[in-house]
Amino acid sequence: MSITMTEEISRARWPDFFNAFSLGHENWLVTVEIFAPEIGAQVEANSLRFEGINADLKAGQDRIMISLGEAFDANITHMISAPTHVRIERSELERGTFETLQIETEGGATTLIRFLAGVDPDTV
Repeated sequence: MSITMTEEISRARWPDFFNAFSLGHENWLVTVEIFAPEIGAQVEANSLRFEGINADLKAGQDRIMISLGEAFDANITHMISAPTHVRIERSELERGTFETLQIETEGGATTLIRFLAGVDPDTV
């Protein structure tokens, strides 16, 4: 049996939420998927280390940046322009707790950042 909870994060809370989330999830292994009408479903990153997420909020120019790394000297930044919704989904499954950040944009794209929580990434 699984239990899933989803929480909407208000725009006003994005900076503080992302700072705390980044500190608590640094170096966790993640998969980043993008769903967009013009490209369909795409995997942007698979089993990369999460380095952090932050929001640059300026009137009409909001952006969210996700930093990932394969190693300390090989980093990737995924930028999301015009975000409208941020949600955190937590699922309790037999194999552990899974978390997904869901970020929707004005243009209809959705980015999913999937985390396997409760497992030390150095042991995977």
